[in-house]
Order: sequence, then C-alpha cells, then structure tokens
Amino acid sequence: MDRESRKPGSGRGPGRPRNAAHDAAIVEAAQELLHQTGYNSLTIDGVAARAGVGRPTIYRRWPSKAALVIGALGGRPPQSESLPDTGNLRDDLLAIRRGQLALLSSPEGQRVLPGLAADMTDHPELHPRFYERYVAPWREAVQAAVERAAVRGEIPDGPDGRLVADVLTGPLVFRMLFAGERPDDRALEPAVDLILAGLGRSQGPAASGGPDPEDGAGRPAAAD
Repeated sequence: MDRESRKPGSGRGPGRPRNAAHDAAIVEAAQELLHQTGYNSLTIDGVAARAGVGRPTIYRRWPSKAALVIGALGGRPPQSESLPDTGNLRDDLLAIRRGQLALLSSPEGQRVLPGLAADMTDHPELHPRFYERYVAPWREAVQAAVERAAVRGEIPDGPDGRLVADVLTGPLVFRMLFAGERPDDRALEPAVDLILAGLGRSQGPAASGGPDPEDGAGRPAAAD
C-alpha cells in the first residue's frame, strides 16, 4: 500500500467512517453481559470478544466502561415513559413511585445502577447522560403532576417540583440501594402522604380512599 492511500480521508486509518454494524454488535454484547454478569464484572475485553471486535474499536466509540454502559442502556427507562395522569396528585405520585420501584427492582437497578453510580465520580463528563436516564424522567413527571394539581386547586401554587421529586425519590433509593430493603407497594404510601401534608393538603383516607395512616395501635405508620 502506498503512502497516499494511508492519508486521512483516503478510506483507511483513523479518519475512516465508523462501521454501524460494529456499533450494533458492541451495544448488543454489552447489554447481554450486563444482564448476565452485572456492571462490576463487565469488562471491555469481554465485550470485545463477544462482539467480535478489538478493544480499540470500542474505545474509539466509548472512552470508558461507564460510557459504554450508558450508551448501551440508551435513553430513558421504560418505566418512566407511560406514567398515567390519574386526576389526583396522590395517585400520580404513587404511580411515579411504583415506576421507580420497578426500575430499582429490575436487573438494571440491582446489578448495573449501583456500580455505574459509583464509577461516575471518576467520569464527571458522563453526568449529563446519567442524569438524563436516571434523574430527569422522574423529576419531570413529578413536576408535571404538581403543576396539574395546582391547576385543579388541590395544592397551593408554586411548590418546587424538583424538590418534591427529590424528597419522593431519596428514601426509596436509600432503602433499596443502601439499606438492602425491598419495599412492597404498600410501603410507598407513607412518604407520599407526608409530602402531601407538607404541600398543604393532607390526603388521608377520607379524601383519597387510601389506607389509614395509623397502625392498629393508633400510632402513625412509619414513613419510608
């Protein structure tokens, strides 16, 4: 091969277009290995072997394992794409929490998210992609639910939807990822009722048809 054929733009070398088939093979291999082994055990070598490409082919597309995993996972989680507008803030917030519970209980939530979140400290450039997948969908859903409730007159105007979303999400993440607990559907309700009380509307059983917020001994139910 002569020198001219090696010049950038000649169809060879680092300037050549990316092979879309390689992209698809790498993403598929990463998804399969994430499902089988989880984030911590996934390696670039393993993905390369399964995809039938070399390590440099992967690193030209994704500079780190964390970047590859976020790329392989794609956009927003499916649990956040079909949240209902129930016409009631309590039920909207419960639907959002159920979606979060489903994500955190899934193989991705159990085997990928903790390790990926830990690695993000070494890859701050990936924060926007991480935020787009794991934070933005729930904040936006809560913000929309809060705005609808204000329009209906359920709550006063002007609450900070982002803060409501963080208060709603934080206890669930802590309980599942740090305390190792596995809340059921009923355990999602106390935090929602505390938030509603803080927003200026106590959504007790008379108003919502929900469960009695006191236990059988007359004590307040434990909030998550």
